[in-house]
Amino acid sequence: MSQYSDSTFAEDTNTSWQKTFDLIPKGSLVLDIGCSSGTFGNRLIKEKECIVDGIDINDEDLKAAKKVLRNTYRINIEQEPINLKHQYDVVFMGDVIEHLATPVETLKKVRKLLKPTGSLVFSIPNILHMSVRLMFLRDEINYGRTGLLDETHLHFYNSKEIYRVLNAAGFKIESFDYTVNDIPADILKKELKEIGLRAEQKFIELSQTLDAGAYQFIGRARLGNEKKQILPSVSPLNIIDSYHKKLKEDYNASTARIIADKDRILLEKQIVTAEKDQLLAENLRLKRKLSVSAKEFARKILNRSSRKD
Repeated sequence: MSQYSDSTFAEDTNTSWQKTFDLIPKGSLVLDIGCSSGTFGNRLIKEKECIVDGIDINDEDLKAAKKVLRNTYRINIEQEPINLKHQYDVVFMGDVIEHLATPVETLKKVRKLLKPTGSLVFSIPNILHMSVRLMFLRDEINYGRTGLLDETHLHFYNSKEIYRVLNAAGFKIESFDYTVNDIPADILKKELKEIGLRAEQKFIELSQTLDAGAYQFIGRARLGNEKKQILPSVSPLNIIDSYHKKLKEDYNASTARIIADKDRILLEKQIVTAEKDQLLAENLRLKRKLSVSAKEFARKILNRSSRKD
């Protein structure tokens, strides 16, 4: 049996199984991809009157699932065609998508298994959960048989990456939820102190954000249009290169502003000079006019004096 075969429903609403269970309508025709021993599907059958088929790659798990599910199929959904005779109301992929090396292409195959009005219900662990960040800060990468760092995970997700992958595969997410397993501030401070760091208020606030506090993401998606996003050629980006690039961009922007300011100042100088020349010309004209008027006035005075004599 696989490490997932003994998974059970916990009496807790803050679990991915309970949250995904709540997203599946009563009486649905369901395909459980990664059905393991059929525990999840069996509950759908008993409590929601669903008809459930299952796909898995573990022979022992499928032997157990065959006892409770309608049909079971041994199919590697990444490497083999998925030729089934039914289309489904719901395809359930609980903690499966992170095990796919080529999730977009595989999910495009899964699309064809849905009725036009059908939906994909999923749960995916969050690689950015604060517990993983603390592990990295301690210079550790500890894989396990299950959990956020299950040793068989091939692709890692935060909320943004889930939307990118599903949109690229032609799905539109209509419901998005998460389970919470946040770390209290006093424990965070203690953990950071042990590795020589200090938790400022900004870090505490960061630890309470969606991508730091969510343990697993849960959602429902329907058929939509593909939205391709070109990935960067290298990731993560080199911090020094990014810093230099930002400096260069800031320098170029500052230079452009200086040139624009210089051109503006020169233009304003030309306008002021033109206005000055115009005022000087007007002043000269007035002076000449006053000079002519003064001469005319003097001439009239002389003429009057001459007549009196």
